[in-house]
Amino acid sequence: MKYWMRNLYAKTKPSDISSKKCVLIVSAILDAWGGSEELWSACVPILQKRNFHVVVAKSVVHPEHPKIALHQKNGVQFLETNPKRHVVARIWGRLQKKWKRNLPGFVQTDPIRNFKMHLVKQKPSLVILSQGINFDGVGYMYACMEMGIPYVIISHKAAESFWPWPADRTCIQQIFLNAKACFFVSRHNQQLTQEQFGLSLPHSRIIFNPVRVTRTVPFPTVMSTFHICCIGRLFIVDKGQDILLRILSRPVWKTRNIHLTIFGSGPDEVGLKALVNYLEIDQVTFAGFTNDFEEIWKNQHALVAPSRCEGLPLTIVEAMKTGRPVITTNAGGSAEFIEDNVTGFVSHCSQESFEDAMERAWARRYEWKEIGEEARKAIDHILPAHPEQDFIDMLTDFL
Repeated sequence: MKYWMRNLYAKTKPSDISSKKCVLIVSAILDAWGGSEELWSACVPILQKRNFHVVVAKSVVHPEHPKIALHQKNGVQFLETNPKRHVVARIWGRLQKKWKRNLPGFVQTDPIRNFKMHLVKQKPSLVILSQGINFDGVGYMYACMEMGIPYVIISHKAAESFWPWPADRTCIQQIFLNAKACFFVSRHNQQLTQEQFGLSLPHSRIIFNPVRVTRTVPFPTVMSTFHICCIGRLFIVDKGQDILLRILSRPVWKTRNIHLTIFGSGPDEVGLKALVNYLEIDQVTFAGFTNDFEEIWKNQHALVAPSRCEGLPLTIVEAMKTGRPVITTNAGGSAEFIEDNVTGFVSHCSQESFEDAMERAWARRYEWKEIGEEARKAIDHILPAHPEQDFIDMLTDFL
């Protein structure tokens, strides 16, 4: 316990924060950093300018990550909700779980117990819960609801294949209804969440994530090969890279002058590389993770996104922003900004349908520059200039 409190407050002196209201941001993402964290990250400086003390809670904090390091340098406090604990503390946690069998399982975890202790200590004026899928942070929200602390929910993804556990439905319904506001990144995710819980969320709104590419990148000259890229976490259950590789393994694609570069890292990296070798595909390169998105688009002609499950991928918005056509499935909100065969190519979430979209795109490959320009015009018309500022403005009544 003493280690946890020392770890939490090491970066900021009590005198620096005593006169400020606290906004606590919870990121339910388990990775060091994810695309769903771009919004809260961009909101932090705005909150600080408004004289709020900002605390960010993550299961595990990776201080070496450039964005986390920069926030810490600028006075943001980071809390690990799942630090290593002494054996006595672990036994005590198990005993508490046995004594409280009437509570949902997602509440009786070490991270939630640690989080509740922090709520008592800090007394935040508002908690912003940023979750990857639409109910992977419900334990944190339950703690806020139980203690009467105002909270808002941001859901960056919802999946038809991932529904709440039946025993938890009623509790999660109350969690959503008691939130000050519920935010979604796509109409699909908003509607699916209401369907999954069988309730209307009149206090829900659609928001945008800030983009990491802000200008058009000149379309590269086509020499002898068309270069397409797939950008995102290497996690086939969501991103579907295996679908793309099976298509490229077909004889007709192996003979075409096309090359795929896969950008990203994740748990399926080894498996995907093994699949490339097994399928004997020569025209695939794994380029690893990079934050230099403008550099990516200097050499790439189109984005391919064969996702099975999504919110609304930043990579699609950014590809359109740079003036590139997108070939994608209609998973989540992926296709909400794309007009099929006009600003990109859309398929259903299956290999057969996605290959049809790729064939349609390939047939018009010499028009990709013009299609990309139409995509840029379309996204410029839709995307707000400062989505992070718009989001903070929506929270004004709660701060």
